[in-house]
Amino acid sequence: PSLYDRSMQHTPHARRFFYVLLTVVVVLAVLFLRPYLMVVLFAGLLAFLFHPLYAWLRRVTKLRDWLVVPISMLGVFLTFVIPLVAVGTLVAQVVGDFARSAALSTFTNDFSVAVLIPRANDLLAKIPGIHYQLSVEAANAKLLDLAASIQTSIWHGVQGLGGTLTFLIPALFITIYVMSAVFTHYHEINVYLHQLSPLNDDIDSLYAKRITSMTVSMVRGTLVIALLQGVLTGFFLWIVGVPYAVFLGLLATFISIIPLGSGVIAIPAGIILIATGNIWQGALQIAAHYLIVANADNILRPRLVSKEASLPPALTLLGVFAGIAQFGFLGVIYGPVFMVLLVTTIEVYREHFAPH
Repeated sequence: PSLYDRSMQHTPHARRFFYVLLTVVVVLAVLFLRPYLMVVLFAGLLAFLFHPLYAWLRRVTKLRDWLVVPISMLGVFLTFVIPLVAVGTLVAQVVGDFARSAALSTFTNDFSVAVLIPRANDLLAKIPGIHYQLSVEAANAKLLDLAASIQTSIWHGVQGLGGTLTFLIPALFITIYVMSAVFTHYHEINVYLHQLSPLNDDIDSLYAKRITSMTVSMVRGTLVIALLQGVLTGFFLWIVGVPYAVFLGLLATFISIIPLGSGVIAIPAGIILIATGNIWQGALQIAAHYLIVANADNILRPRLVSKEASLPPALTLLGVFAGIAQFGFLGVIYGPVFMVLLVTTIEVYREHFAPH
């Protein structure tokens, strides 16, 4: 009989041996591929998200794969990879300048260390039982050290780029080839995964629908909401006269990827404004965050997140933070996808496999 003949009968001993062999092979494969496993997952995620672009180009242009695939990849790099690298580099550089400006008291609107520290000491003196006082000189030294450390890290990063080429060059080729394979064999991969699953078609469809919906929803919903909250935060910071409002708005965009992230910047800014005597500016900043910026999430998320991908807010938040802890930046997507996979598995067990 053929190796792929499904009618072939196997003894229980042969089945147990094969399952042990399969487990060992999978574990060894993970260990073997571990240095580039995240690269493969990232490339697969990009190919999955941009496959509609590839399909549209293929349909509209009638071109062959050897032309459509490079054009699709160019779209990926122009819309995702290059802006991310450019913005990350800009943020790192501006943080150093930000810390140095604070230390050298070049801020306007009473935001310099020389003004903030004495006012903070006045507030501390009014709290019973607290006798600690902050030092302007110590704060300036810490900020200058921070600025120098950031600038040094950037310089070392540039110098060390040659040493990372041994990883970056293979990672780039892996990304290109994985994306090319997923683009051109998208439907065949779906069929192959379906054939591998011993579950019935309804359960397979449930898993596929929920995982797909959660992945698309997290990318689309999270990025749109984070961008809007970052822009709004930067706008209100500019309105109330906070220096580096554009940079802080950009930073708020990154932080807004996690729930309530923009408040890490907006609320302290409002408190500092009130503490420095800018009462209406601080009150406006805090009110704008709670009434407008924070509500943008509540208004937009139900419209951007598919019903199939809905999770309780507590599980979504847990998935986001656990994903970031395990996978870094991409954990924002991987974490909730894993949570929806876990919830779906529990539901499938309860409805189809649990004893009744």
